[in-house]
Amino acid sequence: MNRPASPAQALMRTLRSGLSLPPSSDITPLLPLARQALAFIDRGAADDPVTAAQASELAYLLVALLEAGDESFSRQAFPLLFRLGVEGEVLAVTHLGNMPEEQALALLAGLGDEEKLLFANAFFRRPRAERPKTAAFCLDVVAAVVERTPDELLILLDLLANRHEYPALPLRNALIRGRLGRWLTQLLQMDLSAEQSRYMARVAGRLREPGLVEKLAARLGLVDEVSAEIICRALAETPGIDPTVAAEPAQALLGATEPSLTAAALAVLVRCDESRAATAVAALAAAAPGRIAELAPALAGMSLAAFGQALRGLPPEPRRAVLVAVYAVLAAALPEAAQDAARTLAKAGLVPASLGQALATDLANRSRAASRPFPKRAPLPGPAASPETSKGLWNRVKTMVSSQPGSQPGEVSDTLRREMREAGGVFHNRQILWTNFDGVPVAAVAFTRSVLKAVSFVQATFTGTTFDGVQFTDVQFERARMDGVVFRRCRFQNCRFTEAVWEQVRFEDCDLRLCAFGNLAGRTVAMTGVDALECDFFSAALSNLTMTRCRFRAVSLVRAVLHDFSCQGVLFSDCLFEMAVFPRADLAGVRTEGCYFAGSRFAGPTDEPDILGAMAKDESLALLDAAGCGPPLPAELTDSTGLRLLAGICDAMLSGRDIRRRRLSLLANNKRRLAWARRRLGETGAGFLEMLPGLIAAGAVRDETGLRPAPAARIAGYHPTLTAARLLATHFGQQAVQAQAASPDAIAVEAVYTIGSVGTVAQSDDSDLDVWVVVAQSDADRPDLPAFQDKLDAISRQADRDYGLEIHFFRMSVADIHNNIFGYSEDEGYGSAQGCLLKEEFYRTALVIAGKKPAWWCVAPDIGQEAYAKALAVMGRSAADVAADSLDFGCVRAIAGDEFFGASLWMIVKSLTSPFKSIIKFGLLEKYAAHPGNPELLCETLKTFVCANQGGLWRCDPYALLFQEVSRHYQELGQKGAVELLRQAFLQKTGFDPGNEYASPTGETILDHFFPYAPPSFGSCPPPPKKAGQTDEDGFAQAMALCDAISSYFLKAYERLKNRSAELASGGGLTERDQTMLSRRIGASFGQRVGKVMRLPFLRPGRHLFGSLEIGVEKGEGREMTYLCRGEPAPGGDRKTRKRETLRQEGSVVRLAAWLVANALYRKGLHLQATTLPAPLTLPDIAGLMQAVCDVFPVWQTFNPPLSWGLSGERVTAALLVVNMLAPREERGTVSVDTLYATNWGELFHLERTVALGPLSESPRDYLIEAMGLTLDPDARIAVFAPAKSQCQAVRRAKR
Repeated sequence: MNRPASPAQALMRTLRSGLSLPPSSDITPLLPLARQALAFIDRGAADDPVTAAQASELAYLLVALLEAGDESFSRQAFPLLFRLGVEGEVLAVTHLGNMPEEQALALLAGLGDEEKLLFANAFFRRPRAERPKTAAFCLDVVAAVVERTPDELLILLDLLANRHEYPALPLRNALIRGRLGRWLTQLLQMDLSAEQSRYMARVAGRLREPGLVEKLAARLGLVDEVSAEIICRALAETPGIDPTVAAEPAQALLGATEPSLTAAALAVLVRCDESRAATAVAALAAAAPGRIAELAPALAGMSLAAFGQALRGLPPEPRRAVLVAVYAVLAAALPEAAQDAARTLAKAGLVPASLGQALATDLANRSRAASRPFPKRAPLPGPAASPETSKGLWNRVKTMVSSQPGSQPGEVSDTLRREMREAGGVFHNRQILWTNFDGVPVAAVAFTRSVLKAVSFVQATFTGTTFDGVQFTDVQFERARMDGVVFRRCRFQNCRFTEAVWEQVRFEDCDLRLCAFGNLAGRTVAMTGVDALECDFFSAALSNLTMTRCRFRAVSLVRAVLHDFSCQGVLFSDCLFEMAVFPRADLAGVRTEGCYFAGSRFAGPTDEPDILGAMAKDESLALLDAAGCGPPLPAELTDSTGLRLLAGICDAMLSGRDIRRRRLSLLANNKRRLAWARRRLGETGAGFLEMLPGLIAAGAVRDETGLRPAPAARIAGYHPTLTAARLLATHFGQQAVQAQAASPDAIAVEAVYTIGSVGTVAQSDDSDLDVWVVVAQSDADRPDLPAFQDKLDAISRQADRDYGLEIHFFRMSVADIHNNIFGYSEDEGYGSAQGCLLKEEFYRTALVIAGKKPAWWCVAPDIGQEAYAKALAVMGRSAADVAADSLDFGCVRAIAGDEFFGASLWMIVKSLTSPFKSIIKFGLLEKYAAHPGNPELLCETLKTFVCANQGGLWRCDPYALLFQEVSRHYQELGQKGAVELLRQAFLQKTGFDPGNEYASPTGETILDHFFPYAPPSFGSCPPPPKKAGQTDEDGFAQAMALCDAISSYFLKAYERLKNRSAELASGGGLTERDQTMLSRRIGASFGQRVGKVMRLPFLRPGRHLFGSLEIGVEKGEGREMTYLCRGEPAPGGDRKTRKRETLRQEGSVVRLAAWLVANALYRKGLHLQATTLPAPLTLPDIAGLMQAVCDVFPVWQTFNPPLSWGLSGERVTAALLVVNMLAPREERGTVSVDTLYATNWGELFHLERTVALGPLSESPRDYLIEAMGLTLDPDARIAVFAPAKSQCQAVRRAKR
């Protein structure tokens, strides 16, 4: 007998009928029903699955009604979402995200403070760059509530504590930085009661701010056990706690009689100092052997090193008891891992034959007694009973909604029923509206390009049916059974599949919107290219569900159970996984953002850190639940041999978990940096980054001539997301399928990384992307690799042409990176100039775009080569799946002395285009050189902070940490000038002053989405010095002074490093070839030669420094004239005056023009004006000259030729002959020639001649070779310029 529907369900059924009303219908009468349903739900227990299901259903139903309702309905119904828990809050955010932002803000303005705060928290769960006004509104709400009713914020934090949720990062940072943080600080300094202390611990613990939570540590000895436990939980959950503050009070509680308090205190001690915790536990176990079972979960949660330390600190008998207890806890909490460890030991021959069966039997028994077993796979439900007429409350309320047009309720189209019953039937281009097909069997029928609206298939059966290009709107499939059904290119809106049964069902390229799949049951279901928005899979039970290239947004999987779930290229945004269970899942191709994982459980391989974090939490709970769980240890395993076997299993399990914990920390850091990189790249740049692996893998490439075939690649573990697939389809057009088809002979690519500033706070709009494409060693010598490199170069050109991105690809093998062979130093190459230093930078800044991860992530920090090799061997045994997803690039070996010299040359070359970034990197070279041999590497410091969960900009961002450590080094040496220059460099690269909080004075809070708030950089950068007489306008002169300071810094630092390298020389790897190339480029930039047009080193004025340039002359002593240029600042910006500044004075107008172009102070289209000019020179003559110089000598190509060109002899690559610039315009002869020429070494020269000009009448090339004695490149560009009215015959002949 069916369970009668609850009143809430009946009311929601009536509410749902409002979705079928004609457009523009007034659905306001449904509001009382919605409030009534909500009242029934509020009466239910919070942890009741039925109540949770009803709340979820009502939340999604309300959003559907909001889509259908008018503005008046929205204003009244929208606040109801916030009474429906996390589902309602998430749906509120996504609903407003679908409407114009101004309209959404108007709706938000009508909410109460509580609803606004809940919305702000849900909104900030992930960055939403496309809604800047909404973000500002949310921050304004927080500030206003703090001022008006701060208790609302405390209520919010208490609510989040009840939900086991932390506030979103921007909200948390705003609360800590603002008045609430100061208020909480003052409260925690007051004399609080035990109840007040508990409340403050709950509130402060949600914020996870060390400065606040540490103030509670002093109260641990003054409060009752319940309060002490809550305080300990807050301390244990807060990263960055000062051990000197919390460790001692926590250790004093280890003798407490309440086991939960002891466990909480131990958790604090482990967070602060795991070694100290191990010693304390050993002492406690030795003193009170009866408490070993109570302490076993804490010991089982420690690292292998700490566990080993605890065992060594115990006498023999307690040591035996501890080992047995920890083994029992691990085997019961993690049965599959324990059995894997036993199999590994058996393969290694470490399990005696006499003990093998006893061990297997014991592990099987403990597996059956597991503390938190996964639910078993349930069989599919049988056919449902025939539909019955609804009675009771449903009959009374359904008349409140008017009948639908068309067929009357219960009326059935006999013709359509007969058509659907006929096997092999085809419904093509049909419209089926307002029709009831409840219970109809549909077998082997095809629906194509049809529309179904307000159709009911309740308890219908579909067998072998195909739907292609069908639009479903408000179609009911409740309790329907589907077997062998295919939905292809279909669109679903407001459809219901609740309690349906699926077998062998496929969805291909379908869109699902506001569809309900509650209590769906099925097996062997496939979804490919599915885009689901605001759908409800509450309590769905599916097995063998496969998802490929899908995107799920605001989808609820609450309490779902998905056995053997497999994902490839799936993105979950704002989805709910609360209490969902995924046994034996393969989640290697999943990405999540802004999702909710409370109480969720996963088992299976994945590299998604959010899911791995949920797995780690579940494991911690399993360890606590496993205390005392399982049968006694068999007698065969209690002797010395058996105990050694148990110790081996514990070692394997704990070492494997240590590896996974480090991997999780580095994966989470990589995910945060990737999100930051996308944000900094903007929408189009982020789209290119999304499809970049697909472009590398494709069997075609688009270049200047169109689409052409190219070698395909197969990137390990890469599966494109739905977004990437759509971008690639657009990119390749009609040949998208062929371009993306898998090739059996594809080049094996192990990984794609970026290295450098991408994903750090130093990433800016003009940052380039250095991309490492790591080819598998087995394919390192393939003959088609040059063609593959050509494809990469074509992608680079296209990125510059279509996206404005500067990308450099570097193709290397795993062995190349392992052996520090980074290729020749051409263009953006690395060569022998850096060696181990580049390996250190790679580990510190590498960003995994696709493929395998560095194995270095998974080993302990600060270990040598021998320990590194042993750690990789352990990883292969204890975490085989992690090892399979890792690449061994080796550890960073000792840095050779002369490597500093080579790196300094490279840094100077890099500084010519990136001066501010190079300043900080140069400082790192000096820091390392001061501690030769094995200095404390920054990559190891970064890994230590990340693995210790020491969040914050100054600890976890590679660039910020680099700045901090280098600043500290120079401070220790007393070099204040270098510290101030570092500050300027950091400010120029990141846009904020490191002496301030990282939320800049302009109110920029983008960092709040990616880093927990931290104070300024630990005093490493003192306040900037006040400059006497400093004006508001620094001007061009100040920029010149900064250039001089940078030049002085580099030259002095270079001399120091050169001398230091000579002291430490030990046979590094700088080759003569690389030294020649780098030295020649440095000489081209700094060396003075006759006639050379010098560039201002390190000055890159930007496109909008000056709005116009003014050219004039000044007469000096005698009759000498000097040409000068003044610049007028561009309008707007930060500059407060419009005063012209003198930029340059030259004796030649041609040389002045060349200097302005060479230093990028003049650009095409810049306004020119003139004061007094000597006859016959005119302003149009000067403008024409400037244009000609720009055309012949593009700045980047002229001064940044490939480094390898410096290996050959000097030759002219471009020349401009300026004829008769100051001669009378009627002069027909050649009076003067100003020659501007650029060389392959990256230099520009100006020479003026008034004699021996005859060869020019033959040809400009002959003149350059014969009269000037220059060596020309065969492809040299040569142009001739003369004033517009010049009658010079030689110029006319040359131009012909």
